[in-house]
Amino acid sequence: MALTSDEVNFLIYRYMLESGFQHSAFSFGSESMIAKSSINGEAVPPGALVTFIQKGLQYIEIESQVNQEDASLSALRPSLGQSKDKEKGNAAVPEAMEVDPDPSQTPAPSANQT
Repeated sequence: MALTSDEVNFLIYRYMLESGFQHSAFSFGSESMIAKSSINGEAVPPGALVTFIQKGLQYIEIESQVNQEDASLSALRPSLGQSKDKEKGNAAVPEAMEVDPDPSQTPAPSANQT
């Protein structure tokens, strides 16, 4: 949904009138040519600008909550590299979990190493 500049101007104009800013509304209305717009003022409910802004803020809050949940759930999803390895049949093993070679073939620490 998109608003035209005429619709935004009308919402601001109506807000000014409803809030008692008659002189400011008159100046703004004449400068923005509200009288020449095709907007039916009777179809716009009182308090429309405030309601529109409140709904926009609620949407932003919901969107941020969803993004936070997505971020916390992303840790549970396999990474792109792991999913490619699994498709090939080779499970990706993190470095910390790699198995050392046969311990009998690993050189024993010398006596002068601490």
